[in-house]
Amino acid sequence: MYNWLRDRLGFITGSTGWFGSWICSALRENGAEFVELRQRIHNFSFPPKVDYIIHLVPSHETDRIISLAKERDVPLLFTSSGAVYERTGAYGKMKYENELKFVESGIDVKIARCFAFTGYGIPLNKGFALGNFIRQARDGEDIRIHGTGTPIRTYMHMSDLVEWLFKILIDGEVGKPYDVGGRTRISILGLARKVRRLMGVDCSILIENRKDKLPFYVPDLTDTFDLGCEIKVGLDEAIRKTVEYYE
Repeated sequence: MYNWLRDRLGFITGSTGWFGSWICSALRENGAEFVELRQRIHNFSFPPKVDYIIHLVPSHETDRIISLAKERDVPLLFTSSGAVYERTGAYGKMKYENELKFVESGIDVKIARCFAFTGYGIPLNKGFALGNFIRQARDGEDIRIHGTGTPIRTYMHMSDLVEWLFKILIDGEVGKPYDVGGRTRISILGLARKVRRLMGVDCSILIENRKDKLPFYVPDLTDTFDLGCEIKVGLDEAIRKTVEYYE
């Protein structure tokens, strides 16, 4: 896989984000060359040569990326979201509309529908339950669940995510969406208890019983496993690695 990447020049949009920082680090560590896009797409002059594109930005400027892929005649990996299955919010709708636009354009697009992840860099003060739990436990606070605690999730470590994204880019079927995420299902309450146990803290878990969003947010990994993707980091190890980084 990395031999394929080392022989080509990549173009990465959204390189400063959580996904982008992991992808760029993996490329650097394996001697692959790439160009990063750190600013808005419409203000950027595309490089004269590029062999593949990884598009990570939740962008409304899809047309420019499509034009680049067509002009250079190169494969493009688009990181979509598991939120497209619900499409109840603006984010899921935008990702789904982008998927359609990429597929209908006729370019060599590979689609990764990404679910929930863990690893260093996870936001600790935004809408990520796991990140919030780690921050609260680290700071000696009670863990607060903004819901009922019953929604089901899976979590994948970012190192596995990066390998899966590269695999989909290189070997994925054109226009086909692949779910990307963990395999072990856990409730939000179970996740809070696991964080408390792995961090060795004695704090309360407070359930606020608000209305839950996405009560079941779990990938179907059948097609991704058929592609040869593997989960190398289990759930406990994935959370432990994240906790150790922030501690």
